[in-house]
Amino acid sequence: MSKVVHEEERRFAHTLDLGLKKLEEDFAESKASSANILRRIEQGLALVRAETQDRVAATPPGNDVIIGGERLGWISSDFKLPRKFIEDVFRTEIARNYSVNPTDYRETKDRLGFSEEESELIFNSIRIIPPKTGITLGDSVEWRSKEVFSLAKLTFTPVYPGYKAFKLYDTFGLPLDFIEDAARDQGIEFDRDGFERAMALQRERARASWRGGAGKATASPVLRDLAKTVFEGYAQTESAGCEVLAIVKAGAGAKELRPGEEGEVVLDHTPFYADSGGQVGDTGWLMDSARNVIAEVRGCTLPVQGVRAHQVVVRHGGQPITVGDKVVARVNAEVRQHTMRNHTATHLLHAALREILGKHVKQAGSLVDPAHLRFDFSHFTGVADEELQDIEDLANKEVLRNEKIQVINDVPIDVAVNEYHAMALFGEKYGERVRVIKIGDFSTELCGGIHTGATGEIGLIKVLKEGSVSSGVRRVEAVTGEGSLRHFRKDHELESVVGTFISTAARGAEQSPAAALRSELERRDEELKKLRKELEQSRMKSAASAVSATGDSVRTVKGVKVAVQRVENVDRNQMRVLVDNLRNKLGSGVVVLGTALGAADKEAGRVAIVVGVTKDLTDRVQAGKIVGQVAQKVGGKGGGRPDLAEAGGPDAAQLDAALDSAYGVVDALLS
Repeated sequence: MSKVVHEEERRFAHTLDLGLKKLEEDFAESKASSANILRRIEQGLALVRAETQDRVAATPPGNDVIIGGERLGWISSDFKLPRKFIEDVFRTEIARNYSVNPTDYRETKDRLGFSEEESELIFNSIRIIPPKTGITLGDSVEWRSKEVFSLAKLTFTPVYPGYKAFKLYDTFGLPLDFIEDAARDQGIEFDRDGFERAMALQRERARASWRGGAGKATASPVLRDLAKTVFEGYAQTESAGCEVLAIVKAGAGAKELRPGEEGEVVLDHTPFYADSGGQVGDTGWLMDSARNVIAEVRGCTLPVQGVRAHQVVVRHGGQPITVGDKVVARVNAEVRQHTMRNHTATHLLHAALREILGKHVKQAGSLVDPAHLRFDFSHFTGVADEELQDIEDLANKEVLRNEKIQVINDVPIDVAVNEYHAMALFGEKYGERVRVIKIGDFSTELCGGIHTGATGEIGLIKVLKEGSVSSGVRRVEAVTGEGSLRHFRKDHELESVVGTFISTAARGAEQSPAAALRSELERRDEELKKLRKELEQSRMKSAASAVSATGDSVRTVKGVKVAVQRVENVDRNQMRVLVDNLRNKLGSGVVVLGTALGAADKEAGRVAIVVGVTKDLTDRVQAGKIVGQVAQKVGGKGGGRPDLAEAGGPDAAQLDAALDSAYGVVDALLS
């Protein structure tokens, strides 16, 4: 007895030791996991701390703050932590630093290190998480780890390339330190310098795009050492005595452009505005002193900062343009007027967007040409139809006020921002002295573009659409002036069509034409669906009746009943139902149905064949083998289960012959 008790005590002690060891391992794993979670949360919060310490008053939060918010969202998704918990952690961190109420950012305006609009922007960035790439943090880490691990096998001193990391960062929005973590976990060196070089190159490309040219690195050599072009276009649309300083033809310097040739012409002074700041360059003409047109100007660019290159085509039958010539440069004033309307309208829309959506809205890019305007702005959700209507109405109120556009030239940048309170868009691209465009008390921006003299010249702003460009960036498109008029004419035409389509009594006096049309189309769509369903039922009934009424198509082949028939006006789904019905009617046998699909079918003009075999016969003959051989006659192939298979083919003319062959196919397979 004592020996048995001792053995049981030993076994219990061993089990207890194993349990304690497992408990210790689980605790260590849990502790490591918790530490990892806290480390990643701290990484996100570190960005917030760094930004708050370096933040300059009245400057919007940098991307790092937004990334910090999204990063916490990744943590929430990856570690299955409640989003509210992550948001509370973020707010508490801000509250800890600034001794504010973390539950309501609106109460913190006077005390918060962030301004009210900045904290709203940050909190909104948290509400849109998880990230939009569709890749969770766990997925992305596994993906990068595999890529880095494969790289480690190829070299004894593996280094993860910085340009690859930048692609993951820039294209997929993956945080840099998480990429570094993946490399470190695999014991691989990370090329931080390469990443920074790729980042700098991307920034330079963005600056060149904003300024309207790629800069001296990519310009024709003949343009690089030229003096800056004197721009006279703010005050006039025509300049006389303009000397031709340089000509570029096919990318190389030239002495002249002959009739019919095209190239770039640089003048010492010009009224032509060049592509920059989102506004397209002017078009117009180069003329001789008698105002005879020598060349058509199709655009104007800044291939080198400060040097304006006119893109020209010399007129056939005229005189050439030669370096040293004096010409008259005339802008197409009518086309410029359209562009000016659209440019001034972007300023009004920008101010209206900030008024309706919030002060976090900032310009993120624009395109202004004679036909329309496109304005990108920072915002984290779609703009509701009602908000878009309010934005359009507010901007047009300023148009109706016919407010004079005030242009303030050569202002020190600090005066423009601090005294005029001008919006400093893309601030690092401005020089020490800037140009301010002020529209009453409604809008004040730094801008080098050309504008109308007063808002009334815009005519009318009509917003056409709004949508997403990228994460946190929205886009609004609009037209002005004659563009708005054309749009409203289209609306009027639509209203006239709706008026003839739907009576006022039917739509109601209070219902708009668009709403009436939508209601009527929905009603007719439902009616059409109902009619289609009834038609399908009628065709099915007719086909079923034809199949059930046919007796001569059923033959006995080696003791097996085989029914073969061509059916009309049915699709594949209906054929399967017919095959099932006929199999049930036969009790035991083989059914082969074929049809030439009609115009309403997506396979119109092709052949469809369906074969069914009752369960008791599938050991002797299989539907897939039958349909495969029959389909060969129509140039097709098929397959399926032993009891049900189908095929298709392009040769509808051979359908009857193919069906006739089915009896012989079954006979051969039963042998």
